[in-house]
Amino acid sequence: PVVHHLILDNVPRNSRIWWCPTSVFSTLPVHAAGDYTPGGEQLSQLYVSSYTFSITSLLRARSRTDNSKHEESSSEFAAVYQAKPLQIDEQKDIEYPVIKSAGVEPDIVKCNLPPSIFFTRFADATKDDADEAFKDHGWFHLMAYATQNAYQPLNSSFLMRDGSLSISDILRANLGPKEFAFLSPRPVDSRFSWMQNEIFHFATGLQISGFKSVVGMMGNEDD
Repeated sequence: PVVHHLILDNVPRNSRIWWCPTSVFSTLPVHAAGDYTPGGEQLSQLYVSSYTFSITSLLRARSRTDNSKHEESSSEFAAVYQAKPLQIDEQKDIEYPVIKSAGVEPDIVKCNLPPSIFFTRFADATKDDADEAFKDHGWFHLMAYATQNAYQPLNSSFLMRDGSLSISDILRANLGPKEFAFLSPRPVDSRFSWMQNEIFHFATGLQISGFKSVVGMMGNEDD
């Protein structure tokens, strides 16, 4: 029905469309909807989907003036990586497998940045490293293990070397306007198993904290 109305309203093919899902609907990969039988057509072939937590946050991000792009932090890019965190859970030390691509992605990111962007790498990141990266850089790339809490989304966390960095921690930092964040989390577990491959809460948290655009990878990636 949505695509039908977009066509009736003469929305050009390949246009960007925004989804504003709520409740359980936010756990569904709407952008992947379509007919996957031979000869079928998928939504991704028709339009480019993006998500927003609320219409207000979308309008606020889109209405920022170009002056924000000239702030000092907007010319600085932070790459934050925690490939092997040590998580304390019920008095037991849990060691996670090393994220192999964490040693490669920073170099790939840096090679694709223009010379005008200052690049800072936070390897084996701690919570303080991530906090510094969020506050002092307008562009951000994070790779780490992540846990998602379906009952209390603000307690969903990225696992750093010295503990969990929750969405509520990020919101309390009061970051101010930022340009772009790319999230590459590796899911550990979820209070709802069927939500394990979704990162909507993480992307939403960064959008609310001040990032104009957020890209979030979904699910486990084959390193």
